[in-house]
Amino acid sequence: MNLCFYLEEKKLRQYIWARKNKIYVSEWVDKRPVLMITTLNHPEMVNDTNRHGQSKSKPLEVATYNKFMSGIDRCDQMVSHYSSPSKTARWYKKVIFHLLDLAVWNSFYIYENYVKRNSKSYGFINFRKE
Repeated sequence: MNLCFYLEEKKLRQYIWARKNKIYVSEWVDKRPVLMITTLNHPEMVNDTNRHGQSKSKPLEVATYNKFMSGIDRCDQMVSHYSSPSKTARWYKKVIFHLLDLAVWNSFYIYENYVKRNSKSYGFINFRKE
């Protein structure tokens, strides 16, 4: 098991990783612990800039994930915030309401990308209301 500790911006951030054959398991503590399993990248720290232009050191796995993160994570995030009320004890009704929420998000995503209505005042909540 290889251990790597480093000090950055007066905060102790921890990055630990272990390898068995081609499988790397790593844990990185920034604000919260993040556990990652990969066969793609050898664990290493890279400098990455965020959307505000600030440079920050983070593991290569996290930088790769953030680069290719798109619709699925955004869909889960939006559906969890704006879900249909489903106060029922029947499991199949909860599944149906969740599938309806996913269908509404998918239609908003398609509408936003193909109709090109990029107005900030017209968001997902307004689309749901209409």
